[in-house]
Amino acid sequence: MDRWATHVTVKDLTIRDTYCGLSFGPGARDGQAIDVTVTDWNHDGFAASGRGISGSCSDIRFIRCKAVNTPRCVKAWEIEEGAHRVYLEDCLVDNLGGSGTGYYVRHHAYRGPLLVHDVVFRRCRVTNISGQGFILTTVSGTGERSVRPAVETHNVHLFDCESDAPVTIACGIDEVVIEGGRFANLMAIGFEALSPDEDRGPRWPA
Repeated sequence: MDRWATHVTVKDLTIRDTYCGLSFGPGARDGQAIDVTVTDWNHDGFAASGRGISGSCSDIRFIRCKAVNTPRCVKAWEIEEGAHRVYLEDCLVDNLGGSGTGYYVRHHAYRGPLLVHDVVFRRCRVTNISGQGFILTTVSGTGERSVRPAVETHNVHLFDCESDAPVTIACGIDEVVIEGGRFANLMAIGFEALSPDEDRGPRWPA
């Protein structure tokens, strides 16, 4: 949903066998997904993305949504590229194959300026996935994709969340709060959880 889709509610819906599930894109404001399940998808289950324009996707809520049961996917959730004020409550990621990341807060390799900020996860859970549970970052990747001062991620809060998969908090992100919850695998702050011994340069600090 984009191009000035405002005050949209998607509720009590199951989306299955798709490339991407439910996305809020540029121009989407004051939107919410409530009790939506995405299953058997290929790329992203859910997304809130400004696609390179800060604030172009804002005030998005995901309540009791589930991304579950797919043999292959890239990620369950992405919050990226200029999204502002995104709130997730009681959401679940379970049983993912493929790259299988749970919740991903990030940008692609923009040269800026670009900001993702005010992202809240409350009682969100990750179980039985092949990738990382949470990745909280600025710009992902290596080489040209390095920390860029104008590409920022601020104010990401995890309240009473759980993950049995690794967690990465790195690449220049700041103002992260983790309160309560249970993390039963490696939590990497300032380096990548899946490659903790790999030297990829100065982009890793948080």
